[in-house]
Amino acid sequence: MQRRALVIGIVLATFVLSACGPAATVAPTQAPEPPEATVEQETGEADVVMLVVNGAEFTLSDIQSLEQVTIETQHPSKDEMQEYTGVRILDLIAGAEGNSVTLIADDGYEANVDVADLTPDSLLAYRDQGGLRAVLPGVDGSLWVKGVIEVVVTAEEAAAEERTAIVVTDAQDRGVEFAGLPQRIVLPGKAAWMIGHTIYMFPNVSERLIAMEERGVGISTFIPLLDPTFDDKPHLEMNAAPEQIAPLKPDAILLKSYLAESLGAPLEALGFPVVLIDLETPDQFFSDVTTMGQLLGNEARAEEIIDFYDEKLALIAAGLDGLEEEERPRVLVVDYSAGGEGIALEIPSGSYLQTIQTELAGGNAIWKDTAEGGGWTTVNFEQIAAWDADKIFVIAFKSDSGAVVEELKADPGWQALQAVQDGEIYGFPADLYGWDLPDPRWILGTLWMAEKTHPDRFTDLDIEQEIYEFYDTLFGMDQTAVDENIRPELKGSIP
Repeated sequence: MQRRALVIGIVLATFVLSACGPAATVAPTQAPEPPEATVEQETGEADVVMLVVNGAEFTLSDIQSLEQVTIETQHPSKDEMQEYTGVRILDLIAGAEGNSVTLIADDGYEANVDVADLTPDSLLAYRDQGGLRAVLPGVDGSLWVKGVIEVVVTAEEAAAEERTAIVVTDAQDRGVEFAGLPQRIVLPGKAAWMIGHTIYMFPNVSERLIAMEERGVGISTFIPLLDPTFDDKPHLEMNAAPEQIAPLKPDAILLKSYLAESLGAPLEALGFPVVLIDLETPDQFFSDVTTMGQLLGNEARAEEIIDFYDEKLALIAAGLDGLEEEERPRVLVVDYSAGGEGIALEIPSGSYLQTIQTELAGGNAIWKDTAEGGGWTTVNFEQIAAWDADKIFVIAFKSDSGAVVEELKADPGWQALQAVQDGEIYGFPADLYGWDLPDPRWILGTLWMAEKTHPDRFTDLDIEQEIYEFYDTLFGMDQTAVDENIRPELKGSIP
């Protein structure tokens, strides 16, 4: 009865609002169908609840019984005009008392809008992929919530204050202040793709990320799988200078912390807020995810992401429970590259992610004391033979590490190594990007490494299932998407 009464009241209120609101294109008689059917529509279940407004349930039929409105407007982070069709939010909340509207998405994201900021052009519009989205001309883009499933009207004395100045803490423990949630985010500089892959674990980031910097191998071969509009963004050329970034009018710039002086300082001198990101260790990764959650106004999602990683690290820790120090195999991680000047072998710094992965996986990083300085250290084969590790993990940034391992197995010098004789030499996995890099995939690399380092302790660990769960939980890719786009790219010693 509550829903039916409210629907009737809404229909009556529609005539009042349409008489006094700004001009909009209104369907003359029959409500149009949404551009593309939802799951409920495809099955013909028009009575499935699609939206809840202050506790009142609305089915698709209920929503289509309201006045259908079409407007043409521009999202704050985009340059082109777009046409939207849906129902007025003011119609939906007619009769409700309060000055603040909370829009709740199907992924848990929430945004608050002042009732005073709503106009007859403020819509819940039909999405091409089904469901509803908020269209709010003249309002911050972060409030244009996708996948709206609930609307709540409340009385709040200072609702507008929730989207005033915010302060986020970056990787160098600096407080960076913003007038509101940023709407035009730019990722310049080296390793911008690492930041890009991380920030795309958050929903609705596509509308707020306007550009990334291109590197030698392109911008990102992964993000277009998540964001069909990514390749159309006005991306930056390699090593873009501040004067090339400024015309984009960013209201937030995220870049790696080692670029603080060379690029960050000049951008700040021009008045652009810069947030420094590290991602280089698990702890730094978690801190940076928290920062991104603050910046995007979605700290709940940041907690979900960190919880996922904590769960996987706890799984590894449980598998290693009771492991004595002398039971840790002597492990060597080495980067192999072949070029015009011959073969180069390098070991990671003792503080690098690859070393941390080795120790998290229950290995003894035998090179650690040799590589205490920053960066990668070149070593010769004689040093590798002197270490004579129990297990060897080979990284090949520019080739298939699995193929490299097969070459090394055929080399007489490497055949003398104990790890090769025991079949304990492995190619570190990669898909579109390596699993040993400061990128969200590092947790996959750590899980895989734990199973290879202590197979007797991780008999139930199925790395293929871990891949599916990883991409589904963090990026919303289902098994079909993974099978089509990720599995064909797998390289290294992995099924």
